[in-house]
Amino acid sequence: MDYTIYQDMCCTIPSPTIKLEVPLFRYRGNAKHALDEIRNQYVFTNDAGKQNDPFDSSYRMTYEEALEYRQTTESFFLSYRILPRYPCYQKLRESFEKSFHTEVSLRQFSESLSAALKEEGLARSAERIARLFYDHCLNTTERRRYWKISCFSERNDSIPMWAYYAANHTGLCFKYDFNLLDQEELYNHSIIQSLHKVWYTNNRPIDPDGKFSYLVKAQDWSHEQEWRLLNWRDTDQISLPCMTEVYLGINASLELFDDTVDAIKASGRGIRLFCCEPNSQEYRIDFREINLTEE
Repeated sequence: MDYTIYQDMCCTIPSPTIKLEVPLFRYRGNAKHALDEIRNQYVFTNDAGKQNDPFDSSYRMTYEEALEYRQTTESFFLSYRILPRYPCYQKLRESFEKSFHTEVSLRQFSESLSAALKEEGLARSAERIARLFYDHCLNTTERRRYWKISCFSERNDSIPMWAYYAANHTGLCFKYDFNLLDQEELYNHSIIQSLHKVWYTNNRPIDPDGKFSYLVKAQDWSHEQEWRLLNWRDTDQISLPCMTEVYLGINASLELFDDTVDAIKASGRGIRLFCCEPNSQEYRIDFREINLTEE
């Protein structure tokens, strides 16, 4: 897939005068953090390299990148006398070149390197060499910036997503209307530049600027209809005062119900509350609104 084609098709909010056509939803399984997000109107962002999909945020190297990795890998192995005569050498080099080149995969590879060196009788220095190799790979080439992300969907009624991301229907889902944000909120918090629609394809992308790979996922995930808010700031939290509705999962506890009502009232924003219920005739989630004035 060509990067420039994706740039043209990637949906970003271009200005406060252009409306986002659909509201976005965010599934939450961690009740403690979720309730705090309701009270204080922010979203928590996670390390993009630590998603549940091992292909997430991975990319396909250009020829130049592949050549540079090969050269730096060989020079490192040779400098520590891990010569091609060792049976592990070729296997390790091939394994490294096939890795996803994220911080997590490099750490996993360094562990494999340590184990292989111990098998070759280099136990005394194996862990030290593996750690040096890990640092070496992060520093010898210009590594991609490890963005933090917050994930949204165009759907609040996905049975699989309630299972994946809302603790088997015991958690929550939030509705956000980005059109409620004023110009100052859009620009000051850089939301206008940070919100992107995910593109689904079976081809891993070549990533020239270090951001593209975070916005592309395998076609198998297309049912999620995902959007991502990218965060490059030092903080894990992004102010997002446009939550309009909260949904409690089918299996949510009474304790979570009470805590959610308290959090909504503490926010002072007039957020509506709904309970999810299984439809009696179809495999479908229905939503029943709770009158908070009576709670």
